[in-house]
Amino acid sequence: MTTRTTTTYRARRPRAVVSKQRGVESVGRGTVLYTAVRDCYDLLLGSTVLSVDPSIGSHSSQPGYAVYRSGELVTSGELSISPSWGVPARLQLLGQLMRDLVTTHEPDVLVYEDIAPRRYGGGNASAHASLLKAVGVVLSTPGPHQHVPVKPTVWRHLMPAGYVKSDKHDAEAIGLVALQLAQHIRATHQKRRTRRSADAT
Repeated sequence: MTTRTTTTYRARRPRAVVSKQRGVESVGRGTVLYTAVRDCYDLLLGSTVLSVDPSIGSHSSQPGYAVYRSGELVTSGELSISPSWGVPARLQLLGQLMRDLVTTHEPDVLVYEDIAPRRYGGGNASAHASLLKAVGVVLSTPGPHQHVPVKPTVWRHLMPAGYVKSDKHDAEAIGLVALQLAQHIRATHQKRRTRRSADAT
């Protein structure tokens, strides 16, 4: 008689995107965030950027947004969606409000909070699913040429001292991470070019 053994595998948590070191220098070069910013750092620093903290509207959160132009914050706020509406109606309104934002500000880059497709640890499964739907609506908005995903663990790790929690401040912080990383990458590239020019002479 043969006895079968069953092995149970547990889902691994995603590897940390940032080290314990503070500052955007801690963002790993092999991460999706680093690659996305590297591919458009001049656009991030020299054009209009729309940063979004997605939500379909609930009693505890609303979609937050922030607009940066040439690296400077121009405006920020929260989109109002009634939590009493059904999910389809809230998603449709989110889509309309996003299109209005893009029409008004004409962003070249959209920076957004990148929600993991799988939920790890505790938390509300329904709320997580709603967040994923909100991210889908945000990404489907036509207009921006580049998209930069920022994971919650990253921007929360890099929050400035004295940060006050709110949906619009979250959107500001998400956008600021992308901009600071763009500045870091540009400075790094400039140093490399300077070093190569010096070596060539």
